[in-house]
This record gives sequence, C-alpha cells and structure tokens, in this order.
Amino acid sequence: MASVLAFLLQRVVADRLLRLTDITREVTRERRYDLRAPGGGKEEIGELIDGFNGMLDEIQRRDAQLQEQHVHLEHLVEERTGELRRTNDGLVRARD
Repeated sequence: MASVLAFLLQRVVADRLLRLTDITREVTRERRYDLRAPGGGKEEIGELIDGFNGMLDEIQRRDAQLQEQHVHLEHLVEERTGELRRTNDGLVRARD
C-alpha cells in the first residue's frame, strides 16, 4: 500500500515538474512570454510554478514598456528631424 501511495505521489510531482520543464523549453526556444504553467499552490512545487509565472509576467510587462518607449522615441526622432529640416530650409533661404 505504501509503495502504491509513494508511486502515485511521485507521479503527481514528476508530472508537474515535467510540464514546467516543457513550458520553460518553449519559452526559451520560441520567446513565448505569454505562456504560463498551470497549477501553482502552497507547497514547494506550487511556489516554484508561481515564481516562474511571476517572472514571465514581469518579462512580458517590461517588453510592453520597451515597445511603448520605442514608439515614443520614433515619434520624437520624427519631430526633431522635421524641426531640423525646417531650420535648415530657413537657413538656406536666408543664405540665398
């Protein structure tokens, strides 16, 4: 009876760890930061899964922030380039 119970418990633990490993590989290989591992919890494996999911949340949030900053900087460069062109045109007209 104890052996059967130990086997079942080991299977539950191993299945969760293997699923976490599969998701880790997919995140690493495909850069899929939107994936999450199912089934956190209060025990050690659950805390590990919750921590992993939390790291993915943070990476995804920072990626979104970087994208927003990138768009903002592109607009800023466009504005400054336009200003420089207008100034340059004015200087060319004044020179001529």
